[in-house]
Amino acid sequence: MKHIYTFILALLLLLPFYSKSQCTQGTSAGTIIPQTTWQTQGITAGSPYYYNFFAAAGVTYTFTYCQGGGSYSGDPYLTVSNAGPTALQWNDDFCSLGSEVIWTCMTTGQHRIYLSGCCPCSNAPSATMAYRASQNSCSLNVQAVSGGNTVFPQICAGSSLMLTSNAISNYSWSNGATTPSITVSPTVNTVYTLTAMSPSNCIVASTIAVNVNTSSPVLSVNTISTNICLGMVIALQASGANTYTWNTGTANGGTIAPQTNTTYIVSGQNGCGTSTAAVNISVTPLQVVTIASPTIVCSGSSATINIAAAASNFTINPLGLTSQTGSFVVSPTIATIFTVTASNGTCAGTSTLSISTIPIPTVSIASSSSVTCAGAPITMTASGGISYTWNPGNLTTPIVTVSPNGPTLFSVVASNALGCTASANQVILTSVSPSVNVSSNANLICTGGNVILTASGAGSYSWSTGATTATISVSPNQTSIYTVTGTQNTCSDTKTISVA
Repeated sequence: MKHIYTFILALLLLLPFYSKSQCTQGTSAGTIIPQTTWQTQGITAGSPYYYNFFAAAGVTYTFTYCQGGGSYSGDPYLTVSNAGPTALQWNDDFCSLGSEVIWTCMTTGQHRIYLSGCCPCSNAPSATMAYRASQNSCSLNVQAVSGGNTVFPQICAGSSLMLTSNAISNYSWSNGATTPSITVSPTVNTVYTLTAMSPSNCIVASTIAVNVNTSSPVLSVNTISTNICLGMVIALQASGANTYTWNTGTANGGTIAPQTNTTYIVSGQNGCGTSTAAVNISVTPLQVVTIASPTIVCSGSSATINIAAAASNFTINPLGLTSQTGSFVVSPTIATIFTVTASNGTCAGTSTLSISTIPIPTVSIASSSSVTCAGAPITMTASGGISYTWNPGNLTTPIVTVSPNGPTLFSVVASNALGCTASANQVILTSVSPSVNVSSNANLICTGGNVILTASGAGSYSWSTGATTATISVSPNQTSIYTVTGTQNTCSDTKTISVA
């Protein structure tokens, strides 16, 4: 009984040391690269062995049979060491008989994870070890020098592409090359793998996929319709290539407004070839009929243009006028081609018509004077036409003599040989004529006697005797007639008187 107690006491004394035991024996089975996601490694039953891994200072690493896909049989044991090897952390029986090591690296460099059985350094049982790192400590970037996208490169069949990386040594490419960079010419989509020393001084593998394009682009053109009304605006959108060039000069997806049936051509490139596609756009104009009345007018005279079309908006050029009734009144001074556009909000149509013009005569009036005495005759002569009509008076000769009693506006309408007319005006001003009265102090006198003659009603006077005064004295020997002319504002009046 005493021996039993002695064994139990020894076991209790050794138990604390049992949980802290370590194993750094065995040979290398290869290299593992802990990532931030769980990875697993199958453990083969047999003598203790280890895997190399690169650890970075400050990064926490977990090696376990208890989670992350790990599993075990028997009593497996884990020990983390440096390359010495010096044991840094170990564990036994974390989850029942399963082990788990959670270790934070203090010094960057190569390390080992030893796999064994308990007690320690007994044979490792069959198991699956799960492992991960709190952050990636060993990575390698492989990229293309060209190919459009350096991470996901694409080349044309028959072309070459250079692949390189940020590795520092120990290059081993999947195609057998051992140089820092390689040039490849795949004919099919190919994945290339580089195993090399990373900038973190660990051996790691990285891959890059090269996509091979074996054909020119297959183009298609999209538009809302290939049959449109005149005036519609549509967009042309090509697809199937990387870049596009339209014969219109517009960008892909740009808009057009064709006036007639038109074929549009697009050229597309995908880096490996060029293809073309065409789209035919048929344009249906709105039917527009225009009628002018008359079609020949005298210069400046009016003509009416009527439009027949199933439309509600009309525009006429070159006038720039708009209408909703389809009727325009125009007055061209020269022969003019008018363009009418009709629109119903969806379709538009145009029509043109020409209106010819006839020159109008250039009419003028020449007058013998523009000022005359009331009732005095004056002569006016019209020119520039072949027929004339005067007003007032309704005279029809080119030369007319009139005797206005007051200021009068005379107009003449002249026609040329083509029937076009023009008019001219002449204003004749009049002065008021005096009304002269003459009297005597006696109607009968003796022979040799005197008589006084007096004129009135004018500003100045002229007698037949030669006198120029308003009153004169005469002594006729026989019955005599005396004449006096009175003048006022260039106009005159003449009266006579008989003395017996």
